[in-house]
Amino acid sequence: KFWGVSKGEVKNDNVASGTVVSFEEKGMKVKASEGYVYISSMQMEGKSKMNAKDFYNGFGKQLVGEVFSTSM
Repeated sequence: KFWGVSKGEVKNDNVASGTVVSFEEKGMKVKASEGYVYISSMQMEGKSKMNAKDFYNGFGKQLVGEVFSTSM
């Protein structure tokens, strides 16, 4: 689950939507169709909610460059 999501700058670039671009002060930066979203806290299945910095230090480093699937 994602908590504390905010809209980022509008920028057209060649990054695919759903790509985890980086972890910044605002949170995990993910490319959206017309810009970016910042996710400041998240909750893995069966785990407690945590802020983006703690998530990055524990598991998030592996996600930079990965693309979230849009299929269900």
